[in-house]
Amino acid sequence: MKRLLTILLCTMILFSNGVIGSSETVVAADSTEISQLVLSENEVSMETGDSNSLTATAIYVDGKSENVTIKTTWSSSNSDIASVYAGTIRGIKEGKATIVATYLNKTVPVQVDVSKKIRTLTKNKQTVTIRTGEVHSEQVNVSAVYEDGSTEDVTTKAMWTVEDQSVATVFDGKIVGQSSGSTTVTAKFEKHSVSIPVNVEIIKRLEPSKSNVSLLLRSGKNTETIELQAIFPDGSKEEVSSKAVWSSDNESVADAINGTIKAYGVGEATISAKYGTKTATIKVDVDSAMVIELDQQDVFMLLKDSPKKLKLTASFINGEEEDITDRAEWTTSNKAVATVNKGTIVAHSSGEAIITAKYGDNEVKAAVDVEVPRRLEVDQDYVSLSTKDSDETSVELIAYYANDTHQSVTEKATWTSSNENVATVYKGKIKALKSGEATITAKYADKTVTVGVDVDYSQQIVVDVKSLNLQVGGSQQLVLKAIYEGREEIITDKAEWSSSAEAIAEVRRGNVTGLKDGSATISAKYGNRTTTIPVSVGVVKKITIKKADAAIDKLVMQKDNSVQLTLNAEYMDGSTKDVTDLANWSPESSTIAQVDANGMVKAKGSGKVDISASFGNKTVKIPVEVDITASLTSNTKNVFMSVGEKVQIKLNPDAADSNYITDQAEWSSSSSKVAEVTKGEIRAYSNGKTTITARYGGKSVSILVEVDVLQGLVANTRLVRLKTLGDVKDIQTKVTLMATLTGGRTVDMTDQAEWKVSSYKVAEANKGTIKAIGYGKTTVTARYGGKSVTVYVEVDQLKYLKTNHVQLNMKVGETKQVNATATYLDGIDRDVTKPALWTTPKVTIADVKDGIIKATGVGRTVITVSYGDKKTQVIVNVTK
Repeated sequence: MKRLLTILLCTMILFSNGVIGSSETVVAADSTEISQLVLSENEVSMETGDSNSLTATAIYVDGKSENVTIKTTWSSSNSDIASVYAGTIRGIKEGKATIVATYLNKTVPVQVDVSKKIRTLTKNKQTVTIRTGEVHSEQVNVSAVYEDGSTEDVTTKAMWTVEDQSVATVFDGKIVGQSSGSTTVTAKFEKHSVSIPVNVEIIKRLEPSKSNVSLLLRSGKNTETIELQAIFPDGSKEEVSSKAVWSSDNESVADAINGTIKAYGVGEATISAKYGTKTATIKVDVDSAMVIELDQQDVFMLLKDSPKKLKLTASFINGEEEDITDRAEWTTSNKAVATVNKGTIVAHSSGEAIITAKYGDNEVKAAVDVEVPRRLEVDQDYVSLSTKDSDETSVELIAYYANDTHQSVTEKATWTSSNENVATVYKGKIKALKSGEATITAKYADKTVTVGVDVDYSQQIVVDVKSLNLQVGGSQQLVLKAIYEGREEIITDKAEWSSSAEAIAEVRRGNVTGLKDGSATISAKYGNRTTTIPVSVGVVKKITIKKADAAIDKLVMQKDNSVQLTLNAEYMDGSTKDVTDLANWSPESSTIAQVDANGMVKAKGSGKVDISASFGNKTVKIPVEVDITASLTSNTKNVFMSVGEKVQIKLNPDAADSNYITDQAEWSSSSSKVAEVTKGEIRAYSNGKTTITARYGGKSVSILVEVDVLQGLVANTRLVRLKTLGDVKDIQTKVTLMATLTGGRTVDMTDQAEWKVSSYKVAEANKGTIKAIGYGKTTVTARYGGKSVTVYVEVDQLKYLKTNHVQLNMKVGETKQVNATATYLDGIDRDVTKPALWTTPKVTIADVKDGIIKATGVGRTVITVSYGDKKTQVIVNVTK
């Protein structure tokens, strides 16, 4: 029973560890001898609390293998530091222990190092920015932070690596810059790692001493040295032209080494200098000409001329000029005519060519003309010869060139004859062979000229009329003459006559007869000469539309009116006929105007339409305008009215149909509140402006209407002087307010205006009446229709204030009367004794009221009297 339980337990262990069905070799139970026991690891480093699983593999003597991790006996030299079960090691506390695996008498030890649990790694610097060289190196320290809160400097224990060793190197945390750039340094300890970004020679800016360079290929001007300044974040600078990486996008034009740019060819290039993460560019142009010019744009040459030399000058951006004739690229558009080499042109044959000079990206062209005639002329364009003459007749050919010169090219030209049986030609010499005519052609270059040649032949044949116009059945005899040099001959009966349309006109020995309406051409041939004349039989020359027997080119009508038109036909022979009833008239139906078969036109509605009549293959049209006017005007452009007023407007007042147009026009008002219009009659309703518009026959006209529109206000006076004493006319006055309306009309608006006083203590105003209230100055403003006017008012403005006594000698208890007189600016005097203000500074000496002075005590005092804007004094001496 115990054995059975053991077998079952082993079977369960095998299934739980995947032995059954695994990919590893399954060893038979009887294979009990192994040659080796192999573990997956021989050394294990771990932190407290971590676990690590080992695998044990048995290698049997027959070469087979088996996973015996479960079967192996596992033990630990110190279970307090590291424990093991079925190959799984668990770290207990910091220290070292040995794990031993035993299977079938084979034993394998595993060294286990258990360290404290690391929570994280820290670094004392987050980023490093350094310059190159050992002297600028920088130390980075790494610390391990354990789970128990303790820390340890593991800088020398950690494994240090760098992403790009060409930028920086690292050893035990010491970072040394090697070249400009950026990289990352990583420190790894146990299972943890930290990374530090490293920047070496990182610059803020990279500035070349020049951003644009112009070079010439000439020695001494083909190089230029550029200084390259690296500006670091701390503001320091360093010349790095020798350290930077220089490149060119067009090495055939220019390249650079350590900041020295050298030109190699004409053109443009961009030089790049890279240092660290920054790149600076310099634009380089080599032999860059602002403009290149030829000394000649048009060249004329004769074949006999010696070669011609062109000069090409370059103007560079630095202001220099240089002869670049030999350095430019020269081409010709036509080598058969002219070739070119370094500006030297050689003519080869007559013709035209374009010479192109190219230098860099610029090119210029010159037109070359090699003996190209602008025209050819012969000294005679017609020659009459006779076979009786044994001598040849010479014709000279002259060529005229573009440079206004000319020369004889008779022997250079190519001569041909259109009929060598009649005449031959050689180098301008013509020889007659037999009767007839020929055309001699001379060709030189691309130009030709011809010479007419008659041999024993009439110069021409002519008919006595140029054309014939016949009616059907009519006839006319023609006379044909042959013209010879110095004589004429009638050849009517000798000629061959024909008609192009014998059904219309026939001809017998020059006698032409008309057969039916139409046109034909009569031909007469005599020898090699032919002449023709046109013949019209019953052909209409033209047709004309008339009104009352007068030709018209336009018909102007009013709606519902009718007009009778007639059509007159004029034939080629000059005869005329009324063909009104025979013509085709159109349109028969139209909303504007229509015409019947007898030419009667009736106007239907406003607009334009064409009336046409057709007869004898001729058609004529005339435009018909119904209620259309060429222009639309009014008898006035501006109307000024008062409310309730009516004004009649006339359209086209000088036209006979003015009343009709005025009634028929479409009238409108932009503001019916101000005024309305009916058939030109405007009615004003309220103050304001409006625009009256009339439309008729596609035209329109506008009239500006202003109803009682105020232009300005005017008062009959701008200054009023009043008194608080005196008659009514002195105390108050009436100001009249006149309003000027559009058109110059004036209206009294005194009562309608609004009157306001700026100081009611001085005066008051009502409907233009201004009344004095008290001394002072004020303004009265009148407002009406958005306009205003101001009147200045002065009240009790004095010129003088006098008393009848200026000094009094009185006894105590005595009383005396003193009178005050005011003289106004207008010269009028008024007694102001009572209204004036009397004051005394010492009532113990003298008292005063309304000019009555009473002595009250011994002494001297001054009585002051005030009225308006004036004051005066009375000296009072009182004794016992």
